[in-house]
Amino acid sequence: MELVYQENQQLAEGPLWHDGYLYWVDIKACKLHQLNLDTREHRARHFPQQLTSIAPTRSGEFVVTTRDGVAGLADFDASLKLLVDIEGSIPTNRFNDAKVDSYGNLWAGSMDDEETNATGTLYRIDNNLTVSTEDTGYHITNGPAFSRNGEFLYHTDSVLKKIYRFGLSKDGITDKQLFIELGPEHGHPDGMTVDDQGNIWVCEYGGWGISTFDSTGKYLNKIEVPVANVTSCSFGGKNLDTLFITTAAQGLTEAELAQQPLAGSIFQTKPGVTGVASHLFNH
Repeated sequence: MELVYQENQQLAEGPLWHDGYLYWVDIKACKLHQLNLDTREHRARHFPQQLTSIAPTRSGEFVVTTRDGVAGLADFDASLKLLVDIEGSIPTNRFNDAKVDSYGNLWAGSMDDEETNATGTLYRIDNNLTVSTEDTGYHITNGPAFSRNGEFLYHTDSVLKKIYRFGLSKDGITDKQLFIELGPEHGHPDGMTVDDQGNIWVCEYGGWGISTFDSTGKYLNKIEVPVANVTSCSFGGKNLDTLFITTAAQGLTEAELAQQPLAGSIFQTKPGVTGVASHLFNH
C-alpha cells in the first residue's frame, strides 16, 4: 500500500484515472482534485457547490454530479455548466456516487444528507439528458458498478450493508436481487469497482480495507488499508493494474485522528489483477 496524496480530507470520493491523471472529489469541501501520476503535480479547485462524482464523456469533457443534479465540465479549469436539475426540490437530499455503463448512460444515486431516512433514489441519465427513476428507498446510495460483460449492475445501500444486483440493458434495470450482505466483521459497503476477472472490489467504510467477492458473491479476501473509512476505489494506470483508493476523515475524534494520521488521504496498490477502463458518457 503506497501513499499517493496526503491530506485529512473530510470525504474524498470517486477516484477516476483518465489520460494520465487521477481525479477525485472531496464532497464536504466542495473540491475537485487532479494529480499527474508521472510528475506527482497536484492541483485542487474549490466550487460553489458540492461535487460528488466525475466521469469522462465521449466529447472529451467531463460530467459531474452536484448536490442537486448533473453538470458538464469542459476541463479541470472550466466553469460548471448545469445540464439537468434532478433533486433541487429536495433540500435534505444530495447526490453521492455515479458511474457510466457500457451503453454510455450515467447512473447516479441520491441520499439523505443526514444518512437516516430512506429518501435516496437511483437514476439513469441518457445521452439526451432524459432522467429515469430506476429504484428508490435508499438511505445511502453507493457503487454503482457494472459486471465485466455489462450484463449486471451492482448497487448498494450502505446503511443496510446490502449490495443488490440488477439485470442491465440499454433501457434500464430489471430483476433486483440481494447479492451480498456484509456481516458484522465488515464495515459498511461504500464505493465499488470490478476487475477483468469479474470480481467485485468493495470498499468498507469503518472497515479498514477493501473486500473482494467473485461474480457469484462469494467472499475471496481483503486488502487492508491503514485508515478506517475507505470510501471508493478504481483501477487505473497505463496498464489498468493499479488500484486507487480514496478515504475519509469525517466523524473521527481527535484521538482517532491521532491513531490514523493518514485518514482522508489517497492510496494506491497493485493487487495482481487489472481493471476495466471507465466508460464514456454518451453526451
